[in-house]
Amino acid sequence: MLIDIRANATPEDSRTHVRFAFKLDEPAYAVRIHFEYSPKRLDDDGRARELLEQSFEKYVLPEQLALAKERLDRSLPLNNLITLSVDDPDGCRGACHRPDPVQSLTISEREVSPGLVKGKLAAGEWTITLSLHAIVSDNCAYRLQVWTADEERKGGAAMRWTACELHAHTLHSDGKMTLTELASAAAKLGFECVALTDHNTMSGLADKETAERRAGIAILPGMEWTTFHGHMVTVGQAEYVDWRHANAGNIHDGVSAVHARGGVAGLAHPFRIGSPACTGCYWEYEVDDWNDFDYIEAWSGTFAPIKTDNARAFSLWTDKLNEGYRLAATSGRDWHEDAETDEPISVTYLRLEDESRPIGEEAVEALRRGRVSVTIGPLVTLEVDTSAASCRIGDVVPAGEPEAIVRIGIDFSVRQGLWALADPAYRIRLSSNRGVLEESAVRDMEGTQGTQGTQGTQGMQAFRMSVQTEGLSWMRAELWGNVRGVTTMIAFTNAIYFD
Repeated sequence: MLIDIRANATPEDSRTHVRFAFKLDEPAYAVRIHFEYSPKRLDDDGRARELLEQSFEKYVLPEQLALAKERLDRSLPLNNLITLSVDDPDGCRGACHRPDPVQSLTISEREVSPGLVKGKLAAGEWTITLSLHAIVSDNCAYRLQVWTADEERKGGAAMRWTACELHAHTLHSDGKMTLTELASAAAKLGFECVALTDHNTMSGLADKETAERRAGIAILPGMEWTTFHGHMVTVGQAEYVDWRHANAGNIHDGVSAVHARGGVAGLAHPFRIGSPACTGCYWEYEVDDWNDFDYIEAWSGTFAPIKTDNARAFSLWTDKLNEGYRLAATSGRDWHEDAETDEPISVTYLRLEDESRPIGEEAVEALRRGRVSVTIGPLVTLEVDTSAASCRIGDVVPAGEPEAIVRIGIDFSVRQGLWALADPAYRIRLSSNRGVLEESAVRDMEGTQGTQGTQGTQGMQAFRMSVQTEGLSWMRAELWGNVRGVTTMIAFTNAIYFD
């Protein structure tokens, strides 16, 4: 990590620049920047009005002052604004002047985030400048992280988990958005990539490059097989695969065709009510070999963990793990329109490891290998260390190790300002084929850092324990809590397996 700084700004810091330098000892393939600040706005309405009136007194002509004050509400809410710019050894490489409180940025010779300049990454001193245009809240916490793609391949970057939406529709099927509108809406929600999974067509991908350029996120090619006997989400295939050949007795040929074209396939909302209420939505296919499938969409829709049909899908996934199948689980909003919702939104995080490949290919590889963590709030990670190997989500722990050290991480900083779970009373649970191995209140966990804030416990939490591996075939971490009066799962990792 080249930079990993947490700091606070106050109103006195407004109209100042803060500079952070880092050095590239050799030319790099790509530089990644993650920047976020919170809160986004001043919640004290009275104070906001006071600041606006002071501004009007200073800047508005006397004859227009009364009207300006009368229309004061038009200027609310009053937001903090911190922007970012980048300099390489030869000068400015661009600026990201926008009101987004969470930004994940890339600079490389092949790809670049909007506002930054594409090109080679020279060795020497680089600088990130944070421009504090206005700090209107009493305190504004910010975090800046910078690392290279080489660090990512070595596992050295803390933010290599990429937020993805894996089930979305446009007006090319029954959605109400263009692809550009979908991608832009996803970017505003903190997603770094979105899969276009229109019903039985891939025609919307004609606008892929334009939408990616305008929204600044990656779009994964895909399709939702909307058959008579079940829906199947496919992601990453290079071309259309005809869904009409699927019949009640055989879905496996279709899955094989998707795999042959580089894609992955998963059951979509398998227990949603079926025909005629939702035609084909309930999964009725007989599965001869679960090894053919890559994943199950365990959480569908908004506030997914409280829904009965999702609980059944999650149980199906657990049953298959217990039967010895190595199968991933994801979330998918089944997103059709950019309508505001106050319900928690699920995020599928994919661990991308090889930045020499396009993000779409690497995201599909992450799905295929089960490098997945799902949440409606903080990101949960899981690692297992033995004397022979260090394993992460989706990996297999070699046989012959009687004891393992398990490490669970809970990152409350992800998508900061874009989710909130009031008084969740978090508990972490380590589940396995042997049942629950450990459960603990998050506040009691060893290595706790941070303070209480609007999103619950802030910063990074860490939990470490020793387990005996005898009889283990898989384990996962789960985060539980109270959300809107309901005790529910908030996040879960995919499995680490044991030979």
